[in-house]
Amino acid sequence: MSFKSSTNESNIIVVRTFETVNALYSAKLTVFDGAEISKTIPLDLLKKNGDENALKIVSTLNEIKSKGYMLVSSNSGGADGNIITNYIFEKR
Repeated sequence: MSFKSSTNESNIIVVRTFETVNALYSAKLTVFDGAEISKTIPLDLLKKNGDENALKIVSTLNEIKSKGYMLVSSNSGGADGNIITNYIFEKR
């Protein structure tokens, strides 16, 4: 199954953030284009600098939107100080 269009551009992009208050884990934002990880951005611990994380997340989401993708779904969940959020974009 391919998520690429005839122009070799992905039709679906998933952005996943993993934020945590626990220094045992690496907080990060990852962009998946259907075939590979196209970008990984390290995030700070939530208790250290949550506002900086929000800026990095919004910047990445706006970058994807500016390429003609539309946010079609998002979900989030977590436990024990860890939060995972998924943003699913579709090319329009």
